[in-house]
Amino acid sequence: MKVLLVVNNLSGGGAEKVAVDLANLFCKNNITSILTLSDKEDKFSVDSSVSRLKLNLKSNSRTVLSGIKANITRITKLRATILKEEPDVVITFMNRTNIRVLISLLFTKIPIIITEHNYPKTNPMSRSWELLRRVLYKRAYKLVSVSSGISDYFSFLPEKKKEVIYNPTELHFLEDKSLLDLSKKNIIAMGRLVPLKGFDLLIKAFSLIAEDYPNWNLSFIGDGPERNSLIKLIESYGLEKHSII
Repeated sequence: MKVLLVVNNLSGGGAEKVAVDLANLFCKNNITSILTLSDKEDKFSVDSSVSRLKLNLKSNSRTVLSGIKANITRITKLRATILKEEPDVVITFMNRTNIRVLISLLFTKIPIIITEHNYPKTNPMSRSWELLRRVLYKRAYKLVSVSSGISDYFSFLPEKKKEVIYNPTELHFLEDKSLLDLSKKNIIAMGRLVPLKGFDLLIKAFSLIAEDYPNWNLSFIGDGPERNSLIKLIESYGLEKHSII
């Protein structure tokens, strides 16, 4: 089977890491390609047997008309690239990439599995993009969400089209517990350190119970632009002995 995974870039991020992990897994038994819509530098390692394809579809549009023209060009290039690969199935990651691929493969019979990794209400799109999502997602073979909360948002889709599959974890990372105090119980939060994840709320919530549960620690696995501000928040609540980033 020929599997094509499409993601905006591999320059970082949870969904992008999942795309790479799946590609590295699928390539063991399938002909696998991973296509990015931008030519940003990769930060994740792809198996040598995975075909790596890059498009540079980014452009700045100053007017509505130029934006429409740019998107037509993007869709045309994307369609030509995907059809040239002749995949048996296409798997896409994140909302706008999902929509672009669904448009590009209109009037084809290639099954498309789309994935959602963020809760739409906290990561809203413009009205035009949201309308496209509601219309085009019905064309997908399956919508895979990484949580039940995300899946429930798409109530306009029949249940048979929806699946909930949590993000995978590579077990060998869990085997290295050197940073954790195993004499205590550990709450572990994993993800990119960005406002969207709400880690600040987790720290505030933990501060309310930390004194009552001195045998518990809060640990974060991940990196991102909010790292320093989260460390300062931990210090402001006096949680340095109970928290690790």
